[in-house]
Amino acid sequence: MVSGVDLSNFEGLLKQLYTDDRIENEVYKDHPLLAMIPKMEAFEGESWKVPVIYGNPMGRSRTFSVAQTQSLITGVLPAAFVLTRVKDYSITTVDNEVLLASKSNKGAFLEAASTAMDGALQSLSNNTAVSLYRTVAGVRATVDVEPTTDTGTFTIQLAQPEEITNFEVNQLLVIYQNPTGGSARSSDGSQVEFPIAAIDRDNGIITITGDYDGSGTIAAGDSIFCKGDRGLSISGLASWIPLVAPTAGDDHFGVDRSVDVTRLAGIRQDGRGKPIEQALQDLLSRVAREGGAPDMIFMNYAQWNDLNLSLGSKVQIVDLSVGKVGFRSLEIQGPKGPVKCVADQDCPAGLAYALTMKTLQLGSLGKVVRVFNTDNMTWLRQSASDGVEVRMCSYAQLACKAPGYNGVVQLS
Repeated sequence: MVSGVDLSNFEGLLKQLYTDDRIENEVYKDHPLLAMIPKMEAFEGESWKVPVIYGNPMGRSRTFSVAQTQSLITGVLPAAFVLTRVKDYSITTVDNEVLLASKSNKGAFLEAASTAMDGALQSLSNNTAVSLYRTVAGVRATVDVEPTTDTGTFTIQLAQPEEITNFEVNQLLVIYQNPTGGSARSSDGSQVEFPIAAIDRDNGIITITGDYDGSGTIAAGDSIFCKGDRGLSISGLASWIPLVAPTAGDDHFGVDRSVDVTRLAGIRQDGRGKPIEQALQDLLSRVAREGGAPDMIFMNYAQWNDLNLSLGSKVQIVDLSVGKVGFRSLEIQGPKGPVKCVADQDCPAGLAYALTMKTLQLGSLGKVVRVFNTDNMTWLRQSASDGVEVRMCSYAQLACKAPGYNGVVQLS
């Protein structure tokens, strides 16, 4: 007879709470791109080869001898992106006293356990969703201006206030001059790790625990990371469709994309200074010219609101559903049919991505975000404290089967 709470009966209750449907609903409900992108959950083995044909045989001429000669020296031009998974973890703990104190109250017990698990799950899914838009560097935002001198706490103003959604109280940050290379920035000559004490979401300001003095080296344009993430993130849309065209030697998963930048690295459009409708239509036209048929545009809430106001009486609202979650979109007409525009808080401010969704795939080892329970134990006893912990994990990577059928436009 069970006389208290142990891992065996605790485990059974958690299994009832955390079905695959429950997890997917928690993961996708606030992240449109993460919800809508096609999934491939059997990313097994060492790597995943994604072939792309960026050129056809050029043995063609109105003169037979020329066509025949060319056919001997040209052929199909293939490239193969060799993808590898990246890891991500979220771990939460529950004090054993809390579990024991609520053993006779099933509702309270389940609430305490599920609250801890929901938080860990949401933290991991938030990071996955943000990463889908960014590069392998893992930058979450950039610094607007050098912090002012202060003691006990100091503040960091984000260059894009909209990116405040990428941060949470108690996150531990590091700051570097550039996304890659260089050394860590300091606030006082010694502090190089920055715990978030408070967040001003209205103005895009983060309050850091620590001192900032004359020895501080944080500067405008610096890149902000979560500790442990730098250079280890998913290669998201900013990697597959970079704002700056790749040059020779700038390989992406083993492919030199400079030989045909558009077909191997997507389409870039500068829409700054243009009405938002025109900027989006210019991008859609460019992508359509290259053979793409974009069916979705993802943008930040600020840009989505601009588009909504710009469309005025022409606005067409379409509700989308993915499993048990739904999203609202604005529909505009592109050269190859209607395109749905969705607001996504994870999309970097000032950018919009026009995507041919069937060309994208999020590969993962099992579910994109999952409970780490390959040993059938969701909760583990902590070895050095009176409590238990649950681990969430993700082993994933983004693939694009036809980069040239997708594009990005800079709006501001």
